[in-house]
Amino acid sequence: MEDGPSPDKAILAIAFTCPVLRVPMSSASRASNLDAYLAPFLRRLQRYADISTAEACQLKSVVYQCQHHRRGDLLIKKGHLSNDVYAIAEGTVAQEIITEDGKTCIVEFLLPGDISSINSHLERTSGVTLKCLTGTTVINLQAVALEALLAESDSLRRAFSLMKLASERIQRERFVSVAARPGDFKLAHLLCELTLRTQHVLPDNAAVKPIPLTQPEIGAALGLSNVHVNRIIKGMEALNLLEVHSGTIYLTDWEALAETYCFDGTYITQQERLPNTRSTGSTDNG
Repeated sequence: MEDGPSPDKAILAIAFTCPVLRVPMSSASRASNLDAYLAPFLRRLQRYADISTAEACQLKSVVYQCQHHRRGDLLIKKGHLSNDVYAIAEGTVAQEIITEDGKTCIVEFLLPGDISSINSHLERTSGVTLKCLTGTTVINLQAVALEALLAESDSLRRAFSLMKLASERIQRERFVSVAARPGDFKLAHLLCELTLRTQHVLPDNAAVKPIPLTQPEIGAALGLSNVHVNRIIKGMEALNLLEVHSGTIYLTDWEALAETYCFDGTYITQQERLPNTRSTGSTDNG
C-alpha cells in the first residue's frame, strides 16, 4: 500500500466543497437536475418492478427539496425525529451508532439509489445517525405523502417492498460476516457487495466507481482494528485483487476477489425483475 495521509484523514472518492444547499423543487430551472438526481433511485426501483413514466412523475411529486452535503455532515442524529425519507443521489452515507465507550459502529452503508427508513415518521426518534462519508447529494421526500402514493400504486408498492427485503438480506449477510467470517473474508465480502450494489444503479456501460471508504470506516463496519484492515488490504494487493492509490481502493478483478473469498451475490439480486447481465469486473482508475 502506498504511504500517504493517515487513514482517518484520507478522503476517498469525491468530496464536495460546497456548503449545504437547499434547492426548492418548485423551481423549473431545477427540473433537469431533479431528474438526474432521482435517476439512481428510479433505476433501483426498476430492478424490482416495471415503473411507468406516470408513476415516476408521481414519485417526483413527493420530493420537496434537494440537499448537497460535505463529508462529515449529519443528515439526522440518533435520538432526533425526522419526517423525511432521504434518497441518496450521489455519495455514500453511513448509518452509525456510537457505543457507550465512544466507539463508532457502522451498521449499514447507504449508496446512490438507497433510501432511509420509509417509516421514519412513525418512529419516536431515529435509532441511528446518518453521516455523510463523502460529498453527498440527498433528495428529501415527504414520508406521509410517499406512503399515500404507495397505497395507490401496486408497482411502486411492490418495488419498495422488494427493495426493503433486499436491504434486510444485506444486513443479515453483514451480520454473518461480522460474527463468523475471518477478517479477510469480511473485507472481501464487503467490497464485493458495495461494488455490486453501486453497479446496479449506474447507466449502461458506466464504469464502476472506487470504494469510497477509509480504513477506520471499514473497521467500524466489520469490527476490525485499523491495523488489521491495513494488513488485509496489503495481502489483497499482493494477490493483485485490488490497488490503493492516494487512499482510494480500486478493485482490479472483482470476479477473482469474489471467487477467492466465496462471495455469492444472489442475496442481493434474487428477487430482481431482470437478470444481471453487466460485468462487475475491474474498475478503470485512470
